[in-house]
Amino acid sequence: MSEFNNRITAQRDALAIVNSADIYREPLLSLTEKAINRWVSTNGIIVTESIVLLLKSMSGTLFFLANKSQEQISEDYEVLSKKVDEQLFTLKLEVANKALQRTRVMLPQNNHKQITGVRVKLNPLASALKV
Repeated sequence: MSEFNNRITAQRDALAIVNSADIYREPLLSLTEKAINRWVSTNGIIVTESIVLLLKSMSGTLFFLANKSQEQISEDYEVLSKKVDEQLFTLKLEVANKALQRTRVMLPQNNHKQITGVRVKLNPLASALKV
């Protein structure tokens, strides 16, 4: 039963990572191929983006683990479980990077100050603090 719980937790974690970033119009609802494809289409994401490939890979790994017969649960299961953990970590990095890219795009372009002849961009918080 713990293998089942681990798979469900991994799926929930993946969905939470993607949806907590608040960078997509529509949330990802599950890790099925259809749900991922719908999410990609609705949010205008390019199907070859690393986040899409990673989600599809995770989906395949979790599906494989769910369909593994009890007699074969062994080292293979442990290896694939570790792979899912690594994929979750990579997913966190990908989503954080995407959120950072979006934040950079949204910053005003004229947010500069002249300091000793060098043009430096300041973040909006620093400008608000009159640094």
